Amino acid sequence: MYPYTRLHLGKTRSVAVAGPHFLVLESQTGKLEGSTTNLDERNAVDVLKSGPIRFSAVDTEFEHLVTVGDDKKLKVWGLDGPKIRSQRDLPKRPTSLSLTKDGQTILVSDKFGDVFSYSLHPDPSVEGPTLTKRSRDSLSAHENPSGGTLVLGHVSLLTDFILTPDERFIITADRDEHIRVSWYPQGYNIEMFCLGHKRFVSALHIPAFDHSLLVSGGGDPVLKVWDWMTGKEKYEIPIQESAGPFIVVKGKKRRWFEEAEMSDENSTVRARKKGRKGKSKGKAKEISEQDADMEGAVDDGSPVPAITEDTPEDGPQESIRPEVEELVLAIHRIDSFETTRGKHLVFNAVGCTSLFACTFPSQDDTSSPMIQTFSFSKPVIDFYVHDSLFWVLVDDGWGEGSVESNPVQCVKWLDESQKFISINSAEASPLLHVLNSEYRPPASPDQRKHLDLYADLSWFPKNIDPTRDPMKDDILANAESGIPEELSIRQQGRLKHKKALIAKLQKGESGHDSTATPATPGEEPEPKKVKQDRPADGGRRE
Repeated sequence: MYPYTRLHLGKTRSVAVAGPHFLVLESQTGKLEGSTTNLDERNAVDVLKSGPIRFSAVDTEFEHLVTVGDDKKLKVWGLDGPKIRSQRDLPKRPTSLSLTKDGQTILVSDKFGDVFSYSLHPDPSVEGPTLTKRSRDSLSAHENPSGGTLVLGHVSLLTDFILTPDERFIITADRDEHIRVSWYPQGYNIEMFCLGHKRFVSALHIPAFDHSLLVSGGGDPVLKVWDWMTGKEKYEIPIQESAGPFIVVKGKKRRWFEEAEMSDENSTVRARKKGRKGKSKGKAKEISEQDADMEGAVDDGSPVPAITEDTPEDGPQESIRPEVEELVLAIHRIDSFETTRGKHLVFNAVGCTSLFACTFPSQDDTSSPMIQTFSFSKPVIDFYVHDSLFWVLVDDGWGEGSVESNPVQCVKWLDESQKFISINSAEASPLLHVLNSEYRPPASPDQRKHLDLYADLSWFPKNIDPTRDPMKDDILANAESGIPEELSIRQQGRLKHKKALIAKLQKGESGHDSTATPATPGEEPEPKKVKQDRPADGGRRE
């Protein structure tokens, strides 16, 4: 069975996402209103081709659902049916998705650092085959095939964004530790920066009880609380000691001897050995599709050993060197709630089996808030706060030989003891029972593996296995594209430089370049300089 990866809870209607499918249910009774598993054959095939739904959003009236899958198609569904209303191609792989309060504008961030806006219903006159690309301007990192409007751009992978409650500002975070406050929709006007993180920032939250504050978290061992209008850091909440023991899925640490290339999802994965600067280089080794499949993560997210080669070209093969794992803290979601006894924060981390909560810090506090934990024994995929209950989505199939348990669990907060307690279906609602027992889409072990639930552990840190670097995903896919003449000289120069890097990556298919200078970690490889022999007489070569 697929685990649930997204859950949208409304007063009358709820939507649960599982793999490439979603279910529409009545919130009070759990009665199924519609599901993509019940579509006709043609639409069912399209759903499966799109791959797992990575991001989704619903409007406040629960009339429309917006989804994005691995095929990078932005789909708008009518929840009466359900029926697909429109679909558009996105230029790059998305990293976050949101709808404005009126439900008429879709905001999408991507791994190249841009945020684009789209109308909920595209103009019928330009929809479909007649839709023309919007040219890349001096601010965006790429063309937009569906005419999206650029809101703003970062120079790094954009990890998360939120609109302020009044929707006058958009706050964005990236992999380079930056938090930026910009006007919305005039994102080119930057109001403030919140600087102080030392690692990537992956989660942002504005508490409902104080809109002047921003809570951020990511790879740092602390959560930070900001006055986002002034950029001033107000509080730090240490979390490493509390979260560390519950992290059960680890990221793959970068192997400095290996250079890999990734094209789109359907291409063959190849990797080759690369020596350190000043040392002998091994022979380039092409990994077949069968071997490449073995190199990825297993069902529970834990990586398996990868085969590498450390011997000279004519030497015997050495023993297999195991892959190094690294403990990565990556905050996934931050939320807040208020009770009669105070204000609180709640959060979870990628690959972590616990839900965490603490009191919201104040100026009167003389010590750091105590972190309360509630373990589910399985990694927490996501959580949602609804009607004083915490709905927690769990990777119930995680672990070798694991016996599947309930994929959705509910807990509530006790003010008296300041801790979470578990509640059963009778105490929650019939919806909880239905999600755990009925209508759940079936999935094979390979399909569950393809979900890649813990990709953020490889995407966000800069020192993680480069074969999982999302900034490379579309480089090779665009290798055959030309350089438009209408671009400025500066833009043409950037594209020429990118094509030079593409050519260097593609040389891995034909063999290792012994004259090239390897790049040091964090630096781009230098293009190879070609020397030409001059004729002995010094004249021009014929």
